[in-house]
Amino acid sequence: MKWALIVVSYLAVVGASLSAAQTPAQVVTTVLKLDKGTDLLSAEPNRAMRRHFTRAFVNAWRAALKFNEDVPFMDGDAISGYQTVKSLTLKNLNVDASNPSRVVVTASVFVDSETPETEDIRFTLLQEAGAWKIDDVGNNFDHSLHAYLDKCSNAAC
Repeated sequence: MKWALIVVSYLAVVGASLSAAQTPAQVVTTVLKLDKGTDLLSAEPNRAMRRHFTRAFVNAWRAALKFNEDVPFMDGDAISGYQTVKSLTLKNLNVDASNPSRVVVTASVFVDSETPETEDIRFTLLQEAGAWKIDDVGNNFDHSLHAYLDKCSNAAC
C-alpha cells in the first residue's frame, strides 16, 4: 500500500509538471514579452534565460561574455537585431512542427525602435528536460544567433 501511494504521488507530480510545460508558441510569446526592457539577453545568464533557452545556447552566451568581457559582443537587441528597441509587439506566429524534435516558430513582430518596422524572427526550439527551449534565433541581421555566439566564444566580435 505504501508503494502504491508513492507511485500515485509521483505520477501526480510528474503529470502536473508535464501539463504545466509550455508549447513552443507559448515559449516564444513569453520570451518576446520578457525581452521588452529587461536584461533577458544582455547580461550574465539569469533564471529566465536558463528557463527558456537550451543549455547549449546559455553556455555559448556565457562563453561569448567571458571571451569579450572588455568589449560588448552585442550592439543591439539580441532577439530582433535592432538598435535602441523600445518594445517588440507580436503580430502573428507560424509554427512548423514537421520535425517533432525540432520546432521552428516564425514570429511576425513589430519592432518599435529608431527605425520601426515589422520583422519576421525565427526561433528554433528543442526539447530539453521535458520542456521546449529556444536553441537559436534568426532575424534580418543575423541568420543564427547561436552560431554568432559560438564564433564570439573564441574570437573577438
